[in-house]
Amino acid sequence: WGGIKLSPATLVATFTMVNMLNYMDRGLVNGVLPHLGEDFQVSKTSLGLLTGTFMAGYCVLSPIFAHLSGKYPPFLLMG
Repeated sequence: WGGIKLSPATLVATFTMVNMLNYMDRGLVNGVLPHLGEDFQVSKTSLGLLTGTFMAGYCVLSPIFAHLSGKYPPFLLMG
């Protein structure tokens, strides 16, 4: 980083914020489910399937992309 010195408190605050952002995507689906059900007249069963499918896909794809991010630049994988 070109010699930039960060204090331990700054590092902890930065890593805490990044960690919160990392976990927010998983909770976001559950937070918008009531609105999805109302706006699109989706049944509770379909909303449950949507949540389960999202989490299953997340569980399967997370380790794959973690491995790939070690070989390729992460911004290339996001594109």
